[in-house]
Amino acid sequence: MESGIARPIKLGPYTSVKAASTWLTSETPSGAFSVVKDFGFSLFAEGVALGILRGYASANRPYELSLSFPFTSAAPDSVMDETPLGSLFGLSAAYGAHRVIDSRGVEVQTQLLEALWSSVQRGGGEVGDGKRRYLVFRDPDYSVPHCLRHSSAKSFPIPSEFELLIRQMCLKLTGQGTAGLPSSESSVITFLYEAVRNSHEHGRYDKNGQLIPGIRGVIAEKYIFESAGSMMKRKDLPDAIKGYLARLWQAKPGSSSGEHRKRMFFSFTVSDFGQGIQNTLPAVVNESSWVRLNRAFSPGESRKPHGDDLNRGLGLAKVWRAAARLKAFLFVSSADLMGYKDFSGETAVTGPLLEKAGSTPGRLGTSITLLWPVLPK
Repeated sequence: MESGIARPIKLGPYTSVKAASTWLTSETPSGAFSVVKDFGFSLFAEGVALGILRGYASANRPYELSLSFPFTSAAPDSVMDETPLGSLFGLSAAYGAHRVIDSRGVEVQTQLLEALWSSVQRGGGEVGDGKRRYLVFRDPDYSVPHCLRHSSAKSFPIPSEFELLIRQMCLKLTGQGTAGLPSSESSVITFLYEAVRNSHEHGRYDKNGQLIPGIRGVIAEKYIFESAGSMMKRKDLPDAIKGYLARLWQAKPGSSSGEHRKRMFFSFTVSDFGQGIQNTLPAVVNESSWVRLNRAFSPGESRKPHGDDLNRGLGLAKVWRAAARLKAFLFVSSADLMGYKDFSGETAVTGPLLEKAGSTPGRLGTSITLLWPVLPK
């Protein structure tokens, strides 16, 4: 390995938020990632990791990717998920690396990027498998993916266009075009539409208002647990999530088998690479970054300039209310701050007030994740 490159950070099958949060703490100016064949992320970690890659770029810290397997692009029609880098993180990492080396010592960055982006284009920007789907935005040339360009190639889609795509993604994940109970669908669409629109309007510009080239998007995942006991034994789930899932692990009225009933949960993450919510909301005198992050979810708080926009200051507030209606688990990673809100016990919308979940110094971008149960009928 080249002189000046740090010992590789291993990207294994269950890379966690805690592990990703350490990537920027090294004093070494350069870095390297070793990617294993079964590489993947634990819950919430991919969005956090995307912001850390942006932190590397902002700090001018070069890194390389070393693959523990040979890479070949001999099959041009192969789908994006056939490589462990077929994800938002994989795309971002491959674009941002100063080189990508496979197990044969061959430089494969060009071939890898061509294969990944060809797969994205074939899917119109929506790719993945029956467990995980991605909606890919690339600035500046693919800021609205083809699958959302029903009315314009540049303008952000209207809610009905966006809803149609989300239903299609749900269909590919579950076999049915819903996101749980019928009463939950509008809340899911509201959350995703407002989060993605906020990303489009605020999450792709630097502090000078210049567009940042890069990969952002939506991650949709499903989790199926055979029983409450098996769920509690999962090492890839944060403790706060285990508590949330346990509280929701209820049998239908009149049933005594709730503890052993199979359950499905959905997770949607919206991730961007901007300055972070608290760094783009105008500050109040003597206000901490943490307080400002929480204030951003209140009605009327906006990063937009004052004007006659009737929806000004409602986007993140709608995200919060949608999460409450779903009794969901909301996780927010905004620049260097992380927090969550467990709505499983809420009888009314309170707050907004997130529970602190640590920090990631040097990280940029915002990642907002919503997890909720797909309830049995």
